Amino acid sequence: MKTQLIGLIVFSVMTLTAVADGFSATVRFSNHDRLTGSLAALDTEKLTWNSPLFEQPTPFFLKNVVDLALPSTLPDILAKHEASVSLTNGDLIRGQLISASDTMVEIDTWFAGRMKINRLMVQGIKVIERPNYIYRGPTTLSGWKQSGELPAWTYQNLNFRSTSVGSIATEMKLPDECRIAFDVSWRDSLSLNLVFYSDDASKERPSNGYSMTFQNRSISLNSCKNSDRLGMRKMFIVSRRMKKLTSKCWRVSNQEK
Repeated sequence: MKTQLIGLIVFSVMTLTAVADGFSATVRFSNHDRLTGSLAALDTEKLTWNSPLFEQPTPFFLKNVVDLALPSTLPDILAKHEASVSLTNGDLIRGQLISASDTMVEIDTWFAGRMKINRLMVQGIKVIERPNYIYRGPTTLSGWKQSGELPAWTYQNLNFRSTSVGSIATEMKLPDECRIAFDVSWRDSLSLNLVFYSDDASKERPSNGYSMTFQNRSISLNSCKNSDRLGMRKMFIVSRRMKKLTSKCWRVSNQEK
């Protein structure tokens, strides 16, 4: 099995919030302000935040908070299945399904432990056999190659974040058939190019392999060798809540039985 390349090439620009020493979490507010620091407390109405800018922990109303990014590591999960619980507000929670009744759904997650969700908030549940992962991450920048003299990508909390136009790529031994999955969020217009089954990690536009382009509301599949379009599909739903450009939780799994 020869070495194949998976490359993530993004032609969009975002800003990356600097992280102060000893503080690796970030809270983002509805007025577009961001604060690095650490979470001191959280209840149904407010969160209390530690920050080098404050002399003491400071409370903020949750109604003014857009999202909260906490430091985390990917654990070793031995479960044989993976459940995806979709909520009525558009959120999706992945983990291991513990129980489901007429009133409650309980799911075990790697990021928040066991969660009990009111059944009225659940739109659907999908349970699949847990695949044999070839790669799951990212957990570091090590082993990833970037284009250009100034790297456009940084690593933070299981995410790759871009600060300018540029590509990032790594080499993996992929079987002839596999599934690639990753989560992306962005600011302004989406413009992303995913290259796979190529053996050239040095170029943003390699001469072999396949390229999947995500542009605004369309997805197209092309051959890198001759630029022939192999397929195209329109995206009709794009979440308005996606405000920053990140790539997280790459999962490459072997689908062979």
